[in-house]
Amino acid sequence: LNHPGLNLLQRLRDEAHRFANTYNADLRSQRLRESVLDEFTGLGPVRRAALLAAFGDIQRLRAAPVEAIAEVPGFGPRLAAELHAFLRPPAAAESAASDPDA
Repeated sequence: LNHPGLNLLQRLRDEAHRFANTYNADLRSQRLRESVLDEFTGLGPVRRAALLAAFGDIQRLRAAPVEAIAEVPGFGPRLAAELHAFLRPPAAAESAASDPDA
C-alpha cells in the first residue's frame, strides 16, 4: 500500500477527479446564472432586473398578459408583445391559434 507506483496512480486519480468536479461545478454555476431572457435581444441587465422584480420568476412572466409586461418600466407595447411571443412555448401558441374557443 506504500508503493511509489501506487502512490503515483492515486495522485493521478485524485487530480483527474478534482479537475472533473471543478469543471462540473463551473458548468452548474454558469447554468444557474443564465436565463431564457439572455436569449432575447433588446433586454439588458436593467430591463431583466425590472421584469424579475415585477413578476418574480420566468413562469409568472410567461403567464403574464402583454398589458402587464407593458406596464413594467422600460417596456412599451411593442417590446412587451415581442417578449410575450418569445416566451410563449410554440405548442401553446399553435394550440391557441387552432382553438376556435380561445
